[in-house]
Amino acid sequence: MTFVLSVFAIAIALLAAFLVVMDWIALFESVRTKRFRSPVPFLGGAFGVIACLFGGWFCGLPALLRLFWIPLLLDPTWPLFVLALPRMVFPHGRWRRRLARLVLAGVAFVLACNLAVLIAAAGRVTPAGHAAEAPARRAAVVMGCIPKLRGGWDNPYFTARIEAAAELWRAGKVEALIVSGDNHVAGYDEPSDMKAALVAAGVPEDRIVCDYAGFRTLDSVVRAKTIFGLDSFLVVSQDFHVRRAIFLGRCKGLDVRGYAAPLRVARRARARLALREPLARVVAVLDVLFGRRPRFGGPPVPLPCEETR
Repeated sequence: MTFVLSVFAIAIALLAAFLVVMDWIALFESVRTKRFRSPVPFLGGAFGVIACLFGGWFCGLPALLRLFWIPLLLDPTWPLFVLALPRMVFPHGRWRRRLARLVLAGVAFVLACNLAVLIAAAGRVTPAGHAAEAPARRAAVVMGCIPKLRGGWDNPYFTARIEAAAELWRAGKVEALIVSGDNHVAGYDEPSDMKAALVAAGVPEDRIVCDYAGFRTLDSVVRAKTIFGLDSFLVVSQDFHVRRAIFLGRCKGLDVRGYAAPLRVARRARARLALREPLARVVAVLDVLFGRRPRFGGPPVPLPCEETR
């Protein structure tokens, strides 16, 4: 069955490549004859690429799926279609100008949101490995994630956060650690996994408190105040995440500092992060503007006292 699926996926990829070649031929011909009006007649290759992408996903062939991006990048219809889309949708110049203003306003808003987050976190983040320079606080909130990736590999985000939190504890900078994560379904328990990892790293079990309703960064930060009674605390996560948490905390009137765990991921993951994080900062600003609250509340939870350390 796998062989049949492989042949099917390769056939789709070859078809897409053929359509891409035909697109280039049609493009050069239209330039030579100066009769090119819009890229719509040349979208066959683009649709062929979409088909092969879905085909590769359906067949479950990750190695072949990477090859399907080659015709997608080589097909000339995508940039041409994007450039011609405003003229096709809005044939009148007035509407095109309005669309341009709307796009520029959107870009400016995204830049402003990112700038607001960076300014709010400026000078408040201590890099991992420099625990002695981190400010002392009663507790640190360790942001949750899963310990294993889908393929069974260790999650580098998880490992780095646990190491950074353990560093803070060994340096005597915190009295307790709050592991805040998602536990919305049975069998998915980020706080318990983090607690077990911290205990294995040498942190006493009675110094670790679980927050099972840290579904989002906003939830983890706000619940540190409403549930655990903290007005000032540290946040442990990767640098990009820490800065967003600091922004949210300061907007809620909290004194939040960050301890940034190292980012040990491949280039592809860094590229995805570079695309995702600017949008995540926009969501954080919108959460503040619209006064969004944590999904769940709850009774106050006391933290361990310093005398029992």
